[in-house]
Amino acid sequence: MEEDLRVLYVGNLDPRATEVFISDIFSSIGPVKRCKLISGREYPDEAPYCFVEFEDHKTASKAIAAMNGRTIFDKKIKVNWRASNTAAKKDGSGESSVICVRFALCG
Repeated sequence: MEEDLRVLYVGNLDPRATEVFISDIFSSIGPVKRCKLISGREYPDEAPYCFVEFEDHKTASKAIAAMNGRTIFDKKIKVNWRASNTAAKKDGSGESSVICVRFALCG
């Protein structure tokens, strides 16, 4: 799906991260179309994560290369392509982790 080629999963976020903060950081790579934060307050058993949507695939790909493994608020973030539904994803370390996507970016 075309949208999947522009949307990134950003995991291992610190609870202090906000949608505006994440959007501002990723916009240094290119224009961010949308950012949706799923916080630990909504799902206390899960670490906060978000989805960042870019205007195009090329910019999203650059964002993975530039941001995966960067430290934000003393935590190394994981940046990868968004999974559609439930999928096994490989993070930048080469290890697999299962990510269950509950939300898609909505307008």
